[in-house]
Amino acid sequence: MIYLAILILLLNQTSATTDPVPQVVGDLLQSSCIECHSGEEPKGGLDLEVVLEDGATAPMEDWRLVHRVLTSGEMPPEDEPSPTSPVRDAAISQLREWMRQVLQSMPEKPGAAVTRRLGRTELHNTLRDLTGFEIDIDRHLAADPSSDGFDNQGGSLSPAYIERLFRIAEEVALGTVIIADEDSDLSILHEVDEFKIDGGGRIQAGSAYFWSRGSVSVPHFFPRSGTYRIHVEGWGQQAGNQHVRFGLQVGKNRPDTIEFSETREQPGRRTLERHFSAGTQRIRATFINDYYKPEHPDPSQRDRNAAIVSIRVEGPEEGLEPTPFQQAALAGDGTPQERLARGVEQWLPLFWRKPVSEANRQQLVDTSVAAASDPTSAELILRSALVAAIVSPRFILRIESTPSDASSGTIRNLHGHELATRLSYFLWGTTPDQSLMDAATQGTLDQPEGLLAATRRLLLDPRSRSLGSDFATQWLRIRDLADRLPDRKIFPNIDRRLLGYMREETIELFDHVLRNRLPLNELIDAPYTFANDRLARHYGLKEVKGDQIRRIEVEHPRGGGLMSQASILLATSTRQRSSPVLRGKCGCWRCYSMPLCRRRLQERALFLYPEKLDQSCHCESSCDCIVANPHVASATVEWTHLVFHSKGSTLSDATAQERSILEENFQMARYSGVLKTCAKRFPVQMGLPGPWRKIC
Repeated sequence: MIYLAILILLLNQTSATTDPVPQVVGDLLQSSCIECHSGEEPKGGLDLEVVLEDGATAPMEDWRLVHRVLTSGEMPPEDEPSPTSPVRDAAISQLREWMRQVLQSMPEKPGAAVTRRLGRTELHNTLRDLTGFEIDIDRHLAADPSSDGFDNQGGSLSPAYIERLFRIAEEVALGTVIIADEDSDLSILHEVDEFKIDGGGRIQAGSAYFWSRGSVSVPHFFPRSGTYRIHVEGWGQQAGNQHVRFGLQVGKNRPDTIEFSETREQPGRRTLERHFSAGTQRIRATFINDYYKPEHPDPSQRDRNAAIVSIRVEGPEEGLEPTPFQQAALAGDGTPQERLARGVEQWLPLFWRKPVSEANRQQLVDTSVAAASDPTSAELILRSALVAAIVSPRFILRIESTPSDASSGTIRNLHGHELATRLSYFLWGTTPDQSLMDAATQGTLDQPEGLLAATRRLLLDPRSRSLGSDFATQWLRIRDLADRLPDRKIFPNIDRRLLGYMREETIELFDHVLRNRLPLNELIDAPYTFANDRLARHYGLKEVKGDQIRRIEVEHPRGGGLMSQASILLATSTRQRSSPVLRGKCGCWRCYSMPLCRRRLQERALFLYPEKLDQSCHCESSCDCIVANPHVASATVEWTHLVFHSKGSTLSDATAQERSILEENFQMARYSGVLKTCAKRFPVQMGLPGPWRKIC
């Protein structure tokens, strides 16, 4: 189960004594490998004479290389004496166990944990959960760099990043702390001096004037989610059989069309009423129906031009009232400074993810009072306090401070708040909640039983869906699936909406296995999948009604599991066709931690061919053999009939017992591969060398 796999990473292993190199391993290397891998110029730079002589003291990377090439079948080469399969299997098994003992007997070196800043997704989730304000982080920050396939590895605090962080903090403060009274004006006017012009236009005579296609835009802060009215004043130099038209778009919403029949002498006004989310969004008006006929006999009908005079935003209609965070942060009576000080004591430890001393809290209060434009306003100094807390390194960085009395190289246990931070960002992708912080303060997380209980609670919480939406989509490289539209000439029925459903299918499977504490091999061969009406029709499955993604049973030949899902198959295809090389790499390396070697796969795996595929094309078969049940001939999952092959002969020629043994061996290899992959990928997602201990 997933939570047990996580705990395996968290628990220390006991040391063990190390025996000499197993004799079967030494004999195999001496008889088949050492002739080429020894002497003054050993092949590949690997001197097996030295490795065998050093034994347990040889670099572990050399032994891992030996294990890898033996397992994959790359060595010995075909022109050298090859061991029998039982001998090879015995050597691989004993070498693996011996390497495990060597690693256990080595001194513990978890490695130094570097300080990481919050990634873009983590920052968004953290601010949302702490303040209740939803901010479009993507508008402020560029995508995070990817490391080992994951984008939560953090980065540097450059001056440009800090400047953007200030803008984010100020927007969050504005949206979280509402200043509303009876005299508040819920109408804001944007005039030409605020406009940004793109395309064929310029500022002229108090208007944004366009002689060809172009747009005018202005950022506007919506203090809360609600219903707003946007009034656009404009006019047109009319020509042709249409009036001047603009496409009016707010943020990422679908644009609406507005039309002006008025002229310069008497501009018109058009109103758009919609529900908009809180936060800063750009309002854009684009001139969309330019017209130019210089040969027209009527000079007034030769050119259609347009102009925008102003944009006014009114609302929200629901009015403004203090947010829940604001009410809690300024609760009680007293001066603004006293109310802020009481609130800071409650919320600042959650922002900085650890206890905060009284001196640091008072310093924040003093800074906020000094920075506020009106220190007598509790709301304004709370805004200043929020900005100061968010731009602090204690918030944006995940700091694990080294004790002052610790010497270099000292290994120490992580304390409760450091464990709470790692656990929460790994399982939830966001900051620890109050319960987890309380457990850390009480010392509960310092004990394995308390850590296990906290892990179970976090996994059962809906926020653990982050493991599917963030971890699984990055592990399987489908996070940007919506940007991978296949060639529309070949696949005209595939659109971004369907791609979103494909991605959701994978997230639902991963989350289902997690939520129901199912074994990880359910990811491989689940006899069910998750689909709605649109996705089920694409697969040709039984009818599903509605847009809601739901579990449905899947019968042969499609099968279930990750490698039968459209998201995985599309991500491992080109825009025109399937790619056995990409698909084999995804299955072997990314999902099953299997080596990619054609000869070994031909010996040990089941090959899946379409009936008419040239059997000499082993480069495709050796990669596509890992693709679960069916070989997929199309980039968009069009299923073909299957004929199983092994060593060039059809599986149907084998006895029932032989088929059963081959299938069982292949399934066991995939099951162990998925477990191994998760054990590798979970620490990478955590971004740290040791989940429980660190080196100073």
